[in-house]
Amino acid sequence: MRPLSGEAKREADELYGRRLLFHYYRVFNGGLNKAHLSALGDPLLYPWQHIVDRTGRQWSGNLMTLKGALIRMTEYWPNLPDTNSVACPVQFTNAELEEFFEKEEQLFQLKVAVNLWREQTGGASEDGWIGNEKYESAR
Repeated sequence: MRPLSGEAKREADELYGRRLLFHYYRVFNGGLNKAHLSALGDPLLYPWQHIVDRTGRQWSGNLMTLKGALIRMTEYWPNLPDTNSVACPVQFTNAELEEFFEKEEQLFQLKVAVNLWREQTGGASEDGWIGNEKYESAR
């Protein structure tokens, strides 16, 4: 196995830390709170996690992520508790949905191209930062 670059190692360490924290959270909290543990297995948990995660991040002006989260929540709305007689407060027309999904696919393809370009330039970060050890080869 080859060693990871600085940015990739930082990302891998952060992901490992998050997973380890979640594991310990489930183990220790699940033993004392069975209802909470069963809620963690709820399929509606992931859309909520996405929205909560996005609200905790610094705003970068990315409307696609926000709109995508709202669209996905409108899809899950009927499955939420106590919403049987309440209409979802956010509505999208079919034309808006088609336009969004088309643009989202284009955005995914562009991100793949940008990530490939970053790797070819020595693993540049989103801010354009390149580690000292790769600076000369990236020039």
